[in-house]
This record gives sequence, C-alpha cells and structure tokens, in this order.
Amino acid sequence: MLTKLSVAAIILVCASSVAQAGNVPAVKDACEADVKAYCAEVRPGKGRLAGCLKEHEGELSSECTTALNAAKEACEGDIQTYCADVEPGGGRVADCLRKHQDQISDDCRNVMPR
Repeated sequence: MLTKLSVAAIILVCASSVAQAGNVPAVKDACEADVKAYCAEVRPGKGRLAGCLKEHEGELSSECTTALNAAKEACEGDIQTYCADVEPGGGRVADCLRKHQDQISDDCRNVMPR
C-alpha cells in the first residue's frame, strides 16, 4: 500500500523529469529547497528522489509537506483506479500515471507534468 508521502513523492518525481521543459508543477517549486538540502546528490529517476524524500519525511519544510499532501489527494484515486496492480518503487507508479495521462482526473493531471 502506498503511503501518503509515497504517492505525493511520485508526483515530485514526475515533475522533476520535465522541469527543463518549463512545465514545473507546484510540488516541484514547493519542494525545491528540500530536494537541494537533502537529496542534492541523488540522481533523479527510478524513484530515487521519492526514496530520498521519504527518508527525510520528518525534516521536510511545511511548504513541501503541504504540496505533497495536496498532490497525494489529487492523484490517490487515479493511482487506485489505474495503477493498483503496480508495485511501488523504482518509478513504476509514476510511469503508470504517465501512461494513463489522458484518463486520469483533471485534479491529478493538473499536478502532473504537461
């Protein structure tokens, strides 16, 4: 079962993968300082950033925690609907959400990269 932080961190991982394209969701902006502080040496991809954030869950800023919780609420139903059979970790749930980009809810799509 995915934890609240795991689901939200998936959104951050998706967001970080498209930051260079200029479509940066609010989660990435809210957690940017936390990623720099705790995960600067972590190479994005395969769920590594999500894992790093999970390791530092108790140390994250309130801004980042709030954004992650909002992202979790936005996508939790879609994850259950489209990705329930996907084993969390290694970026697999984020990949699943990307595969269902045209089917996920507007709320989830709004926190996902465009």
